[in-house]
Amino acid sequence: MHFATEKLKIFLTDLRLFLLVAAFVSGCGGGGGSNGYGGDGTAGPDAGNGWLSISAPTSASSSVTDKDSVELGGQAFYNISFEDDPCNKLGGIALLFARFSVFNGPAYTLTVTNDATGSTISNVFMTRGCISAGLSWNTGVALNIGENIVRVEAKDANGNAGQDHILIVRERDTTPPTVVSVVPRDKSTGASVRAKPEIAFSEDINVATISNSTITLKDGSGNLVPSSIDYYSERATISPDASLAYNTQYEITVTAGVQDKAGNPLPSPYVTSFTTGASPDTTPPNVESVSPLAGSDCAAVSGGVSATFNEELYPLSVNDTTFLLKDSLGQPIPGAVSYSNRVASFTPSGSLPADSSFTATLTAGVEDLSRNAMSANFEWGFTTVSPAGVGSWTPTELTGAPFRRSDHVAVWTGSEMIIAGGLAWDTDWRQFDYTRQYGRFNPATNSWTLSSGAPRGLFRSSIWTGTEMIVWGGYQAGVPLGDGARYNPSTDNWQTVQSAGAPSARRNHTAVWTGTEMIVWGGRSDYSTEFGDGARYNPSTDSWQPVQSAGAPSARYGHTAVWTGTEMIVWGGFDDNGVFRNDGARYNPQSDTWSPVTLVDAPSKRLEHVAVWTGSEMIVWGGTHLGSVNSGGRYNPASDTWRSTNETCAPTGHWNARAVWAGSRMIILGGENTSGPGAGIGYEYDPVIDNWQMVTAQNAPDPRASHTVVWTGSKVIIWGGSDGGPLGDGGIFTP
Repeated sequence: MHFATEKLKIFLTDLRLFLLVAAFVSGCGGGGGSNGYGGDGTAGPDAGNGWLSISAPTSASSSVTDKDSVELGGQAFYNISFEDDPCNKLGGIALLFARFSVFNGPAYTLTVTNDATGSTISNVFMTRGCISAGLSWNTGVALNIGENIVRVEAKDANGNAGQDHILIVRERDTTPPTVVSVVPRDKSTGASVRAKPEIAFSEDINVATISNSTITLKDGSGNLVPSSIDYYSERATISPDASLAYNTQYEITVTAGVQDKAGNPLPSPYVTSFTTGASPDTTPPNVESVSPLAGSDCAAVSGGVSATFNEELYPLSVNDTTFLLKDSLGQPIPGAVSYSNRVASFTPSGSLPADSSFTATLTAGVEDLSRNAMSANFEWGFTTVSPAGVGSWTPTELTGAPFRRSDHVAVWTGSEMIIAGGLAWDTDWRQFDYTRQYGRFNPATNSWTLSSGAPRGLFRSSIWTGTEMIVWGGYQAGVPLGDGARYNPSTDNWQTVQSAGAPSARRNHTAVWTGTEMIVWGGRSDYSTEFGDGARYNPSTDSWQPVQSAGAPSARYGHTAVWTGTEMIVWGGFDDNGVFRNDGARYNPQSDTWSPVTLVDAPSKRLEHVAVWTGSEMIVWGGTHLGSVNSGGRYNPASDTWRSTNETCAPTGHWNARAVWAGSRMIILGGENTSGPGAGIGYEYDPVIDNWQMVTAQNAPDPRASHTVVWTGSKVIIWGGSDGGPLGDGGIFTP
């Protein structure tokens, strides 16, 4: 009894599914006349039970293109008579299941005619039986310049027919073709003597214009190299009749005789060159470096695996059989393998498990361009980062907190953090505002005190004198600022800074406190004017005096400045010539003189990096130079020498981070990369052992940039910033 009941349930379920599908099919419309299924009422005349619709290149009545042909497509519908339907010869459950099967039905002929060209194309299609439904069709149609009325008819032997038409306007193509890439690359060396140079174009080329007269290969003496030229799918391949000579430069010229299918020639001749290897290449390729580093115990769970070789490889030899990644049990990890510019990459299909060991293998099947295989398999192991991290977090209080904001300033007084300025979301007025609100945060009670009256603006500089917070410069509503203000928390009072003798209005400058003076230097006024000057402000006399310009670094912004106790060190940035910098200088306010910082072993060029003073060294890290930078250096002014920071387990490259010196290590929090804020919340760097450790993510605030951090003497407080919008929260980090 139970079995019969279950059979009945299955039958009723299938029956309901059939009725649902049948109702859906009978309700479907589109294209064609009123005699078939649906019918759009715009095309025809249709006959009998047939109808047809056009949906590609568009379902509209017209389309515009500059191509010489177009792909048409759509659906043709046809009703099978009750007597001819093979499903009606079945019964019971067999009929029910057959209704969802596919049978070949009667044939119909699709005829496509272009009135403009006079061409007609005919194809035979088969309908589908059981549920009488639409059958997709497609065909290519050649076009003339101007208007092309294309008519489509589907007709069977019984006279059932569907018709539709579309107007396609072919505009004249006036865009010239260009060369988008060449292999071997321009000015490359070590090319194989068996190389077959390949030129890739931006569009399809008229093959009649591809010849030995429009594409030439010459040796260093200008002699033509006998070759054949093949063309396929926007690529021309030069096949020399014989092997090329060793250690010889060759030049490829693509003349303006090469034209696209519309007759547009190359705008000007394209010339590229390459040089073959000095001798027969019998040396196998070698791995120069790997990522993650061999033995690393902090590989990113979301990062890829890559190896850089000492020479170009034969691309097809780098594949999923020659580049493998396995877990500690020897099980392969699924992923995609790619190759570009001497780098073989393996990208896992998903995130790797944390705190787990892996082995990457490049087999002897990897070959260079001369088809020399690696002499042996190359393997290295690494471990993904532990999710634990170091330190602990306590959230800052949200109740009574200031408006959400970014690009504000903050100082530590010894007992409180004071934040001011920035671009804020004013919850009182429900709008973004250059706010005058400021806040004082007491970490001992985890509470805020708010008030109003601070100077407006963002990108300001700030310092703490021991009794006062001084802010200066910045930006507001497109205008650089040249004013400043002093805040005394004891009296809860702001007063203006003397403007006479102050530097010109600017933003993205730096400021340091010497113990008696604030030194302002560098910055920019707009997107084309950078400054290479500065001034010193004495709050006890409320007066300015200029900083010596002789020997100063070039004008720049996005640089860093630290105070050593006797000197200000300026380094890095972006100068007024549009050049990234990796130089700097030391300024002595006692003698009002500058001394250059050595370039020997200096970190690479960058801006928007971080810098801290340890008591004996300046540590710089990160920044951007046409992309994120994840390297750094340590500068000793006593010996005027640099040494690099360890990159093993270093943070991923990012800029716009904030850093503090925590007595024995540098702590970096926040930052952004090309994907926006999200470079992780933080890392600690210990210069004594040259080691990086990730800050714990447990209870940490969300990743951010354009925020502030202060060091209390035992903790780091991070607050505000942006993750795409202004933030009004923060955290207290205990190392």
